[in-house]
Amino acid sequence: MLLEAQSLVQKENYQILELKNKSASDLNNEEQDFLKVQNQTLKAEIEELKNELLIKSRDHLFFLETFHSKVAEFEGDINYYCKIIPGLENDILEKKQRIRMKQEFLEKIQKRNKELFSIDNRNTIRGRPLNFQIPFVVLFFILIVIVFTKVYMSNAEKVIK
Repeated sequence: MLLEAQSLVQKENYQILELKNKSASDLNNEEQDFLKVQNQTLKAEIEELKNELLIKSRDHLFFLETFHSKVAEFEGDINYYCKIIPGLENDILEKKQRIRMKQEFLEKIQKRNKELFSIDNRNTIRGRPLNFQIPFVVLFFILIVIVFTKVYMSNAEKVIK
């Protein structure tokens, strides 16, 4: 912004110098008044831009100062607590390692689960083939039939006696 304003002022000053080089008789009063007004407006714009830049630079400086002070305060707190509590840094590192190990273990489990419970083969339910489960189901039903028949027969014998 400041550079733009300075370039405008330089252009206007150059025009003013050109007009000054002309003879006084060549310039009429209207041109002189116009140049004076234009020069004053440019000076006012430059002052406005300088004030804006000054305000913005102060704001940025204040922000940077507060930011750096907060960072330094935070770092100081961390260093303070690390000195007060012995082994705090080691505890933090151990916890990070545990977390990393747990994440790796979970990734392995997820990978294994994907392999076990893949839906690629339509003859599987929950990762086991159907021909493996059918004999167990049949044996279970046979066992139930045997148990019920024995209970029924024992009740029948009691009734007969």
